[in-house]
Amino acid sequence: MWAGEAVAYAPAVRRTTLGWLVALPLLGCPRAPLPPGTVVLVVESAPETLDRRLALSAVAENVSGQLLEPGLVRIADDGQPVPDLAERFERLDPATYVFTLRPGLRFGDGSPLAAADVVATFASVRDPRLGSPVAPRYAEIDAVDALDDRRVRVRLRHPFAPFLADMNLGIVPARTLAAPDRPDFGRHPVGAGPFRFAAWPDDEHLLLEANPFYYAGPPPIRHLLVATVRDETTRLLELESGEADVAFNAVSPPMLRQLATAPHVKLLRRPGAGTTYLVFQFGDPKLRDVRVREAIADSIDREALVRYKLLGYGEVADSLLPPSNWAHAAQPLRHRDLARARELLDAAGLRAPQGAPRFTVSLKCSTDRFRRSIASAIAHEIEETGIAVRLEPLEFGTFFSDVRRGSFDIASMKWVPIVEPDLLYWVFDSASIPDAADGFVGFNRGGYRNPALDALLEAARVAPSRAERAADYARVQAIADRDLPYIVLWYEDSVAVVRDDIEGLRISPFGYFDGLASARRVSP
Repeated sequence: MWAGEAVAYAPAVRRTTLGWLVALPLLGCPRAPLPPGTVVLVVESAPETLDRRLALSAVAENVSGQLLEPGLVRIADDGQPVPDLAERFERLDPATYVFTLRPGLRFGDGSPLAAADVVATFASVRDPRLGSPVAPRYAEIDAVDALDDRRVRVRLRHPFAPFLADMNLGIVPARTLAAPDRPDFGRHPVGAGPFRFAAWPDDEHLLLEANPFYYAGPPPIRHLLVATVRDETTRLLELESGEADVAFNAVSPPMLRQLATAPHVKLLRRPGAGTTYLVFQFGDPKLRDVRVREAIADSIDREALVRYKLLGYGEVADSLLPPSNWAHAAQPLRHRDLARARELLDAAGLRAPQGAPRFTVSLKCSTDRFRRSIASAIAHEIEETGIAVRLEPLEFGTFFSDVRRGSFDIASMKWVPIVEPDLLYWVFDSASIPDAADGFVGFNRGGYRNPALDALLEAARVAPSRAERAADYARVQAIADRDLPYIVLWYEDSVAVVRDDIEGLRISPFGYFDGLASARRVSP
């Protein structure tokens, strides 16, 4: 842990989000105000770790990967990997790459960042003792070597097309990795990002400060407080009152409508790269029948849900990949057809007994008010086919744990963001079905199997050109549209709520937090 500026806070500075910050001995002088110019970012859930190698949630990945621990590359808004800590990269042959680091790189504590740190970081994430959930992404690496202090060679076991997109793994100092299971790094991280760690006095509040050693120069925001505010109404009130300054995709469309007319608040919006969907459990013999899945798909009025629930902050989906993705292949849009849905269920032999439902399924969702409202509307539409739906809202941790372990009939989920189309391998290939042996890390949580689709997904991973990959993925999307392991619903817009004295904030289609590095607070 580096010596961040010693600060503590008075409750008069912030009424709700910051009322906890009173004379914390951990932070130094009691009753000191927030540092001048502090920007407050509100998030829906606390990061479980600040170690990018162990992050599971979007908040943890954003804070650790975008603000604290950048990688050799970053993902540009068009989804392409571009240099970050590396000033350039080149392919020597189909399975060998060389990354050249920027000159004079330093970690947030001032220590130099060299090729040896890159080698150690990749060795650690591949070490089974660490138990990194992202380790499978690097299984195709054969060796990572330092050619000198600034050049790193990565050799793959064979050509692997998605490789570059995963080179955004956050680089950390080799000296912190001597013990792969050290418990404190995730609470006191050291990285080379635009911000560096200052304090984490409790699970709900995290203080970052501008990194004076950042290669692009320290960001204009000197201090950034990441405050977890789990209740959406409270988030809205704090943004309206000025107790919070920024929220990325943390306010639902009904609340956005209220904020759109609030004084001193502005909304920044662009098409997003995440997809909302329903996933089916193929272990259920009824849901394993494609006619049942198709009937459920035909029962849902996506257009109405986007219009009346999302209030237009989204677009009806036709594929898991969003339209902005280079591999997106448009599929025929599904429109609600209740008569056809009932016919399909009859054909599947699932006629309703007199006065009783055809059968009952559970629909799991999070307890978030907006997500629960959407799931309730979907459940009502499905029930019009004669299927009884038992809505099961769960606290997010429990919900996510159940989904990871395949403990659901139908689950309402969202992928954010979708950058590399190889995600289709992780969610549809039979090799990605999670089980206890692999720690439930696979994303094919419904247990869908299709050998023809597996072959296409695996071919796309080694195809020598983007055109060939795109052709394979087009066929994959057509098969998925036919088999319906997922019902894709819509692509939600990426929306930032920002106080009007914050300027220069760049909004990412992927919901990334990296736009904070260019933001500044201006004088009223």
